[in-house]
Amino acid sequence: MPENHSNESITGVLERIIFFNEENAYCVAEVSVANGKRPVTILGPLPGVQCGETLKLIGQWTRHTTHGDQFKVGSFESQLPASVHGIRKYLGSGLIPGIGKSYAKKIVDHFGADTLKIISENSGRLHEIPGIGKTRAKSIKVRCAM
Repeated sequence: MPENHSNESITGVLERIIFFNEENAYCVAEVSVANGKRPVTILGPLPGVQCGETLKLIGQWTRHTTHGDQFKVGSFESQLPASVHGIRKYLGSGLIPGIGKSYAKKIVDHFGADTLKIISENSGRLHEIPGIGKTRAKSIKVRCAM
């Protein structure tokens, strides 16, 4: 993509953090976008981001001579994921204590795109997943509501 000096917006799931500077939150990462065949490399200040988050990014496309097309982030906001892939990645990212990749897969495979709605509005249904008891279901609901 040619270098562009007007702001654009992309939305995608944060797949991998390549580099993160704790002092200034400068980050180089990859996001998968809905219509993209390959992850998009993003860079810029991204404080507090975690793999699995869905991010709406505002910025500009640039071309690095070695690394190719990159999206330079000016601002961003985190959104709840809407796709099954995004929900699975979000729940399995470690952001929610009590859910690792295995439970994230089981929960999303069972509830699909309605997973986050069920967790927030009818968390008792989490008992339908083998291994999730009352305590874990309550912990998941509290953490997902934050």
